[in-house]
Amino acid sequence: MPLLAALEGVDLGDLELADDHRALLAELPAEKEGWNFGDLPLVTLSVTDGEFQVFLVTDDHLEHIVSHNWGMDAAIVPGGHDKALNLPGEVIDLVGDRLELQAIAQAVPGADADALWASVATTGEESVWKVVRALGLPGSVAGFLLGTTDLEDVEGVTVHLARGISNAIGRSVDIMMGQPQSVVKPLWNSYESVAVERPWIIHAAVAAEAIVGVGMLVAAVRATPPRSGWMRVAGIVGGLMVVDSIAELSLAKHVSKRFARRAGEA
Repeated sequence: MPLLAALEGVDLGDLELADDHRALLAELPAEKEGWNFGDLPLVTLSVTDGEFQVFLVTDDHLEHIVSHNWGMDAAIVPGGHDKALNLPGEVIDLVGDRLELQAIAQAVPGADADALWASVATTGEESVWKVVRALGLPGSVAGFLLGTTDLEDVEGVTVHLARGISNAIGRSVDIMMGQPQSVVKPLWNSYESVAVERPWIIHAAVAAEAIVGVGMLVAAVRATPPRSGWMRVAGIVGGLMVVDSIAELSLAKHVSKRFARRAGEA
């Protein structure tokens, strides 16, 4: 999460939910509208210009996105019946939003599908509060969506500020190393041993990666237009290698400082 916040340039709130699910809270600028991050199925609550919407993404196909907008009014014309309530449930589900809202509720652990369906009768800020409660989220999440609650004041949230990449890498490592059950901890222990006892190995690897990356990037830039597809790929890979070498060097320095700090405290 710290690295994501740094890369996206936005402060993130991380809220743990049931069944190993989590909620991410962020106030996104206009140029990042539609930003999504997480494993599928992904449920997004959004308030933009006073318009409250919920989206459910289950795959990569845009036409499969399920959504509901509480700012829109819908009316069912019952035809030969006096009231829409007299219509069979199958007909109401066919033209109404109940099935979509049930799908959204099923994607959120602990959600109340009936309460979410009942929220359709509400509008404005009331709908935000009703939906947040129906999805089993803390009430302060509704306050955050409405702009009345700061990110750090949301109940149970861990805030990750949009700081530099090296700072984010360090915080990510600290979080990972603080989890005894983490399956990658033995690998990090080995990495720490190399970074502290034989740092020249990492420095040599980083230098080699940076040299190769710069060479590929320069070759792609100097290539005579029109550049071939392979040359464009080489430029992209070269740039990624340069970025990775910088991140690798930052990580090695952080691990060394972390070990020295622990040794000093001991």
